[in-house]
Amino acid sequence: MNLQKTIYILLLITCPLWTQSPPHTTDQISGDSIARNEYWGRYNFLDMNVEYSFENVTVKEAIEYLSDKYKIDFVYDSKLLDFGNVNVSDENKPLKEILNELLEGTDIGFVSLSNKIVIANKQSINDRTGGIKGTVKTITGEPLISANILIVENNFGCATNENGNYVLKNLKPGTYTLSVTYIGYETQTQKVDVYSGRTYGS
Repeated sequence: MNLQKTIYILLLITCPLWTQSPPHTTDQISGDSIARNEYWGRYNFLDMNVEYSFENVTVKEAIEYLSDKYKIDFVYDSKLLDFGNVNVSDENKPLKEILNELLEGTDIGFVSLSNKIVIANKQSINDRTGGIKGTVKTITGEPLISANILIVENNFGCATNENGNYVLKNLKPGTYTLSVTYIGYETQTQKVDVYSGRTYGS
């Protein structure tokens, strides 16, 4: 007897309009690394564990260190990060946690786009990327709490909240495969087109 049930995915795709010019590029790395390219093909670089030790350096100098040591392409306006007096160290910590720590208390954010990590004003990032939000429910209309939401192409994911709602932000325009899983239910997948400057529901 098949005990699996059906999940219903209600999607609202939101993609803010790209209204501002992109940040300036600082070229910290020349050439390509095979290992780096293979990693980008399989994982989100922001989840990569790194180790670091910063003493009396600016945020810009900390980013330059990470760029050089781990062969990561960062895109940013150098003037934006020329501040701070960073004194932190850790090892085997995800890169996104390090960036959050470095940028804590500022209006600066970051996002992974086109095999680069863009660092810019949070509002500017929101204007350049889209998102997907929706609700996961059972066939009887009950919300599913903590259902796993995953974008197959880049391994971005989240879990639904107590109302079955979820939000995935900072996605570049394109077509994605959304996968929803929950114990005891059939896995559901759906193709989602993310556009700039439009809102879609399905």
